[in-house]
Amino acid sequence: MSDANTSKTPRTCPSCGASTDLRFCPADGTATVEGRALFADPTVLRAGDVVNGRYRITELIGRGGFGAVYAGEHTGTHQQVALKLLMPSDDDPRTDIRRFHQEAQLTASLRHPNTVRVFDIGQTQHGALYLAMELLHGQTLEDRLQALEARRLPLPQEELLDLAVQALKALSEAHGKGLVHRDLKPANLMLTELEGERLLKVLDFGIARREGSTLTGHGRALGTPAYMSPEQCMGDEVDGRADVYALGCILFRCLTGQTPFEADTVLAIMQGHALSPVPDVAQLARLAVAPGLRAAIEKALAKRPDDRFQSAREMRTVLELVKGSLVPDDEAPTLAWSADQMADVAMKVPVRAAKPVTVPQPIAIRADTQERTTAKQALAPKAGPKLTVVAAPRKAKAAVAEEAYEPLPTSTTPKWLPWAIGAAAAAAIVGSILAWR
Repeated sequence: MSDANTSKTPRTCPSCGASTDLRFCPADGTATVEGRALFADPTVLRAGDVVNGRYRITELIGRGGFGAVYAGEHTGTHQQVALKLLMPSDDDPRTDIRRFHQEAQLTASLRHPNTVRVFDIGQTQHGALYLAMELLHGQTLEDRLQALEARRLPLPQEELLDLAVQALKALSEAHGKGLVHRDLKPANLMLTELEGERLLKVLDFGIARREGSTLTGHGRALGTPAYMSPEQCMGDEVDGRADVYALGCILFRCLTGQTPFEADTVLAIMQGHALSPVPDVAQLARLAVAPGLRAAIEKALAKRPDDRFQSAREMRTVLELVKGSLVPDDEAPTLAWSADQMADVAMKVPVRAAKPVTVPQPIAIRADTQERTTAKQALAPKAGPKLTVVAAPRKAKAAVAEEAYEPLPTSTTPKWLPWAIGAAAAAAIVGSILAWR
C-alpha cells in the first residue's frame, strides 16, 4: 500500500459510512473524506479564498439549516459556480456525510434543463464538504410571491401554469429514477431566464431519497410543514405523489396568498394536512380561477395518494390543457360569475340556446334563440341570446313568452319588485342555457 493511498487521519466513506485510513473505500472504491468534515464550520470562507485549488470564492449567498452557499468561479475555466457546504447537525455525523454525498449523486444523475446541475463534490481545506453546481441568476418563486403579496396581487394564471408545467417536467425525470424531492416549496423553485425565455429550476434535493430508502435524519424536519403531504406528516412512506401534493399547495398559495393550512404551531399545520378538508381555492383567490385549474388543484390536494394525479406527467398534461384554454385577461370573468359560467367561457363548450321560458308578470322577457352558439356568446353581456328586460307600464298589458297577463295593481307592487323578479328571470334563462347542455 503506497503512502499516497493512506492517511494519518481517520476517514469516512460517504457512500457506505465505513471508517478507514484509506483514501478510497476498500468496499466500493468511493473517495473517502477526512473526519474533520464531521465538525467543520462551513461559514468560515471569505471572498478570495480558493477551495481545493479549483474554486475562488466571490461572496456568501446564504445559509440555512443544511449549510451555507457561496458564489465562486473555477480558477481554470472561470465558469461561475455555486458552492454548497454541509452544516454539521445533531445527527450521527456519518449519516450527515452519507446524506450529503447522496444529494450529490442524486442531483448529478438528473439531466433535465429544469433541474439545477451538479458539477463536482469535494472537501475544503477546513474540512467541510461541498457541492459545486451551476450558479443561477434570478429570484426564487418565494421572493416573487412575497413581492406580489405585499401588493395583494396573485401570480398571473398563465405564468403560474407555465412555471408549474416546468416544475412537473423536472419532477417527471426524478420520479422516473425513483427519486422523491420531499421538500418542494417556492423557496426551492428558482426563476431565471435563458435567451430571453422564462426558465424555472428545481433546487435542493438535499432531503430527496430513493423510494424505500431508510437514510433519514433524526430530530430534523424532513420537509416544510406548509407543503407536506398527509402521508409525509404522518410519517408514512412517500412516493412521487407527495411532490404532486406539494405542488398543489404551491399553486394554492400563488392564487390566494396563503397555503391551504395555516396555524400557529407546526403540529396544527400538519394535522390540517392530514385531517382537515381543503379550503376552496376559488373562494379564497383574489381573481377568478379557471375551472380547470381549480379542479386540478383539488385533485392534487386529495388526502389519499390514490385520489391524486398518479404521476407528475399526468398532472402536467392536465395543466397544459388548462393553459391552452385560458381566457385572455381582458375577457376573463369576474368573481361574480358562477363556476359553471366561468367553465363555459374558459373551455368554450358549444351549447344550444334555451327555449323561451314563461315567467309571471309584471315583466316581459324575450329570448332570441339561434341554433348553436358558444358558451362565451351565450354568457357574454354583448353576445349570444339577447335577454331583454322590460318593466310593464301601469294599467297596460305585458306579453310574456307570447301570453298576456294583466299587471298587478300599483298599490300592491313595491317599486323594487319588478327589478327583483327581472333579475330572477334572467338567472332562470341562464340556468336553462346551462341545463340544455
